[in-house]
Order: sequence, then C-alpha cells, then structure tokens
Amino acid sequence: MDINVIAVDPGKITGIAWYDGRHFGSTQKSEEEITSYLAGLIEQRLHCIGQLHIVCERFDITTQTGRKTSQPAAVNIIGDIRATCRRKRVGLTMQPASLAKKIGSKGVLRKLGWWDTRSAQTGNHANDGASHVCLYLHNVHPTVWLNMLGSV
Repeated sequence: MDINVIAVDPGKITGIAWYDGRHFGSTQKSEEEITSYLAGLIEQRLHCIGQLHIVCERFDITTQTGRKTSQPAAVNIIGDIRATCRRKRVGLTMQPASLAKKIGSKGVLRKLGWWDTRSAQTGNHANDGASHVCLYLHNVHPTVWLNMLGSV
C-alpha cells in the first residue's frame, strides 16, 4: 500500500509534516500563513502516489480549557482542515497529542533523521507534526513502521 500522509499540529504556530513512503518533510507556519500553505501542500500531495490522508492533533475542549488556554487558533485551523478534507474528499483522522509524542518521541525522530533542531528551538511544532506522522504509521501501516525502526 502506498503512503501519502500530511500531519498537522495546530496552534498559533502550526507544525506540519508529510511522508510518502520515501520522502519526509516538516515545517512550521504562523497562524496567518497556515491556511494558504496547507491548501497548497494538500493540492501538491493530491498528485502524489497513494491516497492522501491527513492526521491532525485532536484538541479537546473541556471545562478546564478556558482556565488553561482557549487556543482559538487551533480550533479555527482544525475547522479549516475539516472543511478542506470534506471539499477535497481527503480522509482525516484526529489523534491525541500524548500518544503521538509517545510513539514519535524525540529519540525515535532522531533515529529516523526527522528531528528538526530549528523546531526544537521555537516550540517543537514541526517535530510535533512529525510525531503525528509516526503515530499514523504505527496505527495504519504497522509493518512499514516496524521496518522503518528496524532499518535505521
């Protein structure tokens, strides 16, 4: 099965990572840049081998949310992603941050050559996106994931 995934860690600074089975990339964009950047990336990745799938960090709103952080940027970006996925007929999976960081830990990202030291200096947003790619591979392509970990 061909892999074609974009992972998003939404927020004021949004981390984005993508993987197609051969090539990996990651970046982070500001709240003002993310909508147009993501639209362009999705359009580009739609023309790659394999059905595109998007994974996004799940943001749960609870009674504690207002006291901790309201995260309006994350909520708005998730809404944009949901609308884009519906419009483009792209699959979307929401993933928990805690599990992504466990599966795609700093050590794992370093082992894969996916750790971005610039991201680490500015809040780890691109690395968080990469962790979501790891969780997606772990859950959806477990044989590929195990082979990747065993080959590096």
